Amino acid sequence: MKKIFALILATALATTVSAQSIRLFHNGQPLENGEYVTTLITPGTISHTYIGYANVSDDDLYLRVKREDVQFVEGDDLTFCVGGSCSSTMSGEFFVMMGDTITTDNENMVFHADYTCSPSHPGNENSITKFTFYNTDDESDAVYFYLKSTTNVGVQQFEASQQVSAYPNPATTSVNISFRTSTDEGANLIIRNIVGSEVYRQHVSGEGKVLVSTADMAPGIYVYGLEQNGVMNSVKKLLVK
Repeated sequence: MKKIFALILATALATTVSAQSIRLFHNGQPLENGEYVTTLITPGTISHTYIGYANVSDDDLYLRVKREDVQFVEGDDLTFCVGGSCSSTMSGEFFVMMGDTITTDNENMVFHADYTCSPSHPGNENSITKFTFYNTDDESDAVYFYLKSTTNVGVQQFEASQQVSAYPNPATTSVNISFRTSTDEGANLIIRNIVGSEVYRQHVSGEGKVLVSTADMAPGIYVYGLEQNGVMNSVKKLLVK
């Protein structure tokens, strides 16, 4: 029994020690470590991707972000900004206080990738880039995601056929959310708070409008959108006062 207890305790301690201090978000949803984020690119234009992050540790942190290309289309270009500096390979060191969550409201600090798609970009080729956020005092304390940049027109058409809008925004006691889904099967209308926790879900289909009570929602920034097959599309920001 003592051996079993010791094994359980050792496992718990190992889990605690290896716990990650950094959490990443995309469109208000938490990202799993190693998750893919897809951005749609068009030849001759620049596409933008924003990633929020939070210090979920019990200490202030100094962080850096490193870029590694898994595959990259020749002739295209990718740069990123985070923590107040921009780079194509490695960010400068930046400070994040304990408990801080950095979102698109803080344009100077939020992670922002700019993908420049060459006019001669081959339509059937994608770029995949790994971005790693790590604690400069302990490089094993890290999280990463993959940015997949694709010209997949089918995805563009799918997202364009789904729409949501909210009124009034900012909201006080309630908000009307208009929607249009892309298929007869419909989608889930979801609202999440800034750290990705779901506060509202309703299945909708076709075109219409729902009245959502915000009376029990804490004042702050939320995101809402239509989820289909586990993917959130048409994500927009909602402010609750």
